[in-house]
Amino acid sequence: MFFNNKLKEEVYMILLPGFKEKRSQSK
Repeated sequence: MFFNNKLKEEVYMILLPGFKEKRSQSK
């Protein structure tokens, strides 16, 4: 469980900025 949680955190740190960039480009 702990490992899975840490993995999710890393994925969010990588994906979140990407989502924000896409939304900025769409505007």
